[in-house]
Amino acid sequence: MSNYKATILIDPKPKPRMTARSKWVGRAKEYLTYQEKLAWEFFAVPDQPRYPTGKVALTCGIYVKGNRGDLKNYLAGVEDALQHGGIVKNDSQIVGYKECWLHRGQQVGKIVVELNRVREGG
Repeated sequence: MSNYKATILIDPKPKPRMTARSKWVGRAKEYLTYQEKLAWEFFAVPDQPRYPTGKVALTCGIYVKGNRGDLKNYLAGVEDALQHGGIVKNDSQIVGYKECWLHRGQQVGKIVVELNRVREGG
């Protein structure tokens, strides 16, 4: 099976802290709209594998225009969108990172991802 690969031109957003009440207003609401759009973009990449079962490793480059947010909050958003886009059944399948970078101060926002299946027991 080949690896899932995608480059999505989008202005990445870090995952904010959310409560049941706050997810409908402000930055949290804006983030959920972004997450839905990113999930659709991941889903729409043609001729790419899906991972309904098994463990995968993530390689990711996140290119942001500004200087806000930290890598782990951006990664949480990418993982959530991969799940909501149906690329993985559950983001808990992502058990490792091959290489992940946050590139700040870029002219264009984008997210570059690759998923590799991890062999069981090794």
